[in-house]
This record gives sequence, C-alpha cells and structure tokens, in this order.
Amino acid sequence: MSFRAKYFNGYLTRAFEAEVSLEADSLSLSIEHPETLEEEHLLWNPAQISMLAAESDVMRTVLLYGSYPQQKLEIMSTEFRHNYNRHFEGKSAPLAHKGLEQLFSLAPSRILGIAAISLIVIGILYIFAVPPLVESIAMAVITPEQEQEMGKTILGSMTADDVPDNAASRTATRFYQSLHFRSEPYPIHINIVKSEVVNAFALPGGEIVVYTGILKQIKSADELAALLSHEASHVILRHTTRNLARSLAHYIMFSALIGDVSGLSAVLLNNANSIYQLGYSRSLEQQADENGFNLMRSSGRTAQGFVWLFKTLKKEEDNQQEGVKTISRYISTHPLTEDRIAWAQQHLNEHPFTGGKHSDSDRLFKQLKKEIAISEKE
Repeated sequence: MSFRAKYFNGYLTRAFEAEVSLEADSLSLSIEHPETLEEEHLLWNPAQISMLAAESDVMRTVLLYGSYPQQKLEIMSTEFRHNYNRHFEGKSAPLAHKGLEQLFSLAPSRILGIAAISLIVIGILYIFAVPPLVESIAMAVITPEQEQEMGKTILGSMTADDVPDNAASRTATRFYQSLHFRSEPYPIHINIVKSEVVNAFALPGGEIVVYTGILKQIKSADELAALLSHEASHVILRHTTRNLARSLAHYIMFSALIGDVSGLSAVLLNNANSIYQLGYSRSLEQQADENGFNLMRSSGRTAQGFVWLFKTLKKEEDNQQEGVKTISRYISTHPLTEDRIAWAQQHLNEHPFTGGKHSDSDRLFKQLKKEIAISEKE
C-alpha cells in the first residue's frame, strides 16, 4: 500500500512530491524532481523515525528522520499511522507524539528559561487579562437586586463613628427625587452621615452616602444636584460593582472555575467593605461626569452646578496641599484634576443651558441645610 506525501530534504524550504510505501524492513520513499524528471529513491530505517504531529491530528502525520540535515515527511491520510504501526509491529516503536520527549531532552538551563518565560507570560495575562474578563463575567451574572443587597450590606457594616442623620437623609432623598433623574433599575437613596469628613460615594444598587462635611461646603441646590448626578451615574453605570469585581478578580475566578456561579455575588458581598479603599480611574470619573451632565440637562437644571462643585472641591484640595487641617476623602477616591474642571467649563460653553426655576428642590435644599445646622448643635 502506498501513500502520497510531501518530502523536505533538510536543505531547501520547498517540498517535493513523494510516494511512500511500507517495505519489509523500511519505509520506502520515491521522490519526484520535476526539474530533471527523475525519481530519487530513499529507504528510512523505522528505528530512526519519529513523529512530530499531535496524537489528536489523525488526518496529518509528520515524520522526522536523521539528525543533520533532518528530513521531514508530511502524509495526509487517516490510514497511514494505523497501517505503519501494524506493519512494523515489533520492529520499531509505534508512532507517538514526541513533544514532551523533545522538551525533557533539552538542557536544564533551557528548560528553566522556558519555565521562566512561561511564568512571565502567565503573570502578564493574570494582571492585564484576568481582571477585565472577571469584570465582564460579574457584570453578566450579578443582578440589580444583588447589587442592592450589596449596598445595604455595606451600609449595615459602617462603623459606629459614622452616625446617620435620618431626618436629613429623608430630606436629601426627597431632594434627589425632585430632580427627576432617570436611574432605572436602581432606586436611589441618599444617606446623610454626621461627620467632618469631606466625602460622598456611591454604593452598588443605589445607596449614596454623603457626609455633612461636604454638604457644609456646598452653597447651592445646583451644586448638590451636580454632586448627586455624578454619584448616581456611578450607580447607573455600575462603576462601584465593576471596581469591586476587578479588585477581587482572583476570588471570583476561583468561584467560576469550580462552577459556583452563585458564589460570585457572595464573594462581592463578603468583601464589600473594601469599597472604602477603592478609587475611580480617570476614565470612570469622566464617564460619570458626562452622564451627570446629561442627567442635569434632561431634568432642566443648569450644568453650571458642576463648575461650582469642582471649584469648591478644588479649593478643598488646595487646602490639603497647603497643610490646612481638613479631613477629605473625596479627593482620594475621586481624582480631581485641572483637566476635569477645564472639561466641565468647556462642555458648559459648548452646551449652554441656564436652567429654570425649581422651587421644590430649592426649598428642599434650604430645609436640608437647616436640618444639618440643627443637628450640628445637638
């Protein structure tokens, strides 16, 4: 029985057409040379033949012969390997994958080099590829209801020093509702905390925490509307959940690998407190700014509130740099750059909108400021 093949002589990169047949004690090759119209005949000793193709590749068999120059033969046949092994049974080792044998035949230094390069590649993939992948998995698996549960878990675990102002929280939530921002499927609740800390942050699922320290710095309803539109945008765009997923990528990947899909939300819930150490990247802040602008405009409020808010926060940042004693966490988790302030002013110039009168929200803002002042005296 004969088989068609391609023959490489080890000197040239080109292939020659060949016919291969199984002889009594050898593999016979008839090689065609189209330039001379002659045939070259070779006999390969089965004991010196090795196979390079993978075991799973039943259609293609690649044989190697000799040392230098090493000859190569490619046979495209589903029957060749079986017939070869049966024909030369007991006379040579059966054709088998030599990949691992070739690897372990290398010098120890080369094996260590390959191992080191492999570890570096794996490390790079883990750092740069796993977190985005895990983030995508989490975003597909975690539901809005589970995000709301996470937000409530974080609220419930806040330290005793973070004393909530229930009356101010109710007024602040009513103020937010008067803005008519669309935030489906997340119901937004504003939680006012008595503290000199200048901070505000969004939790998964719609809980927004605002410290009285930052509220005392805000001078107008438009500024507060800008702050809440920005934090609500972090909720709507699921930024906090994404940050948690990325920061816990190795835990979540383990849950996914063992098939515990429901465990993804459990991992996030059990590590929810790490949100205090997480900050937003510049790109996420930009997204929240842009979405916040759109929320303000869609509700008929002036986006000038963003410019005023950024200037207030920039003043706070400057105070920190000059050594003025302030307690600000907002700057550390929401990087405020000159670029963001310039962008806000440019965006406002390109999309001018003065807004209108908003008696309900203006009244609720004044009521909120009074309640905070009263609470301060208690």
